[in-house]
Amino acid sequence: MKVTETAATRKFVGSALILLVGTFAFFLAMVAVPAISESSGISSGYVSIALAGVGFVVALVATRWAKSVSNKKTAE
Repeated sequence: MKVTETAATRKFVGSALILLVGTFAFFLAMVAVPAISESSGISSGYVSIALAGVGFVVALVATRWAKSVSNKKTAE
């Protein structure tokens, strides 16, 4: 019974994380990109691409970090 509770908890946390990331991306698209574009004078398309690149790098680093932590936990 404990396994089912853990799987359900992981599913909930995963869904909540996806919802949080989606909300953050929506906020960036609607508020941050126009503000950065207007204040710097750079086209909003370039700002969007730059923020997407930064997001990709952050996701890549976070994924690799999570995998390394997972591997260390398994080894222990």
